[in-house]
Amino acid sequence: MVEAPIRVRRPSYRCSNPKKQAKMLKLSMAAILLERHINNLLQEQGAPIANYMYYEIASDRGSRKKS
Repeated sequence: MVEAPIRVRRPSYRCSNPKKQAKMLKLSMAAILLERHINNLLQEQGAPIANYMYYEIASDRGSRKKS
């Protein structure tokens, strides 16, 4: 069973290539935003058990990104 708070694995890169560093930073920021969104959903739910579909989370993130 999954326990809250949810943690999303973040990529790591420790070398000096600036392109790869920028890519890893972008992926890490996306992971942080996804983690916050999912944990907010879990805090707001009223029922002890709920189902979340990947496409629902993706559409929520996409709609929030545009606004």
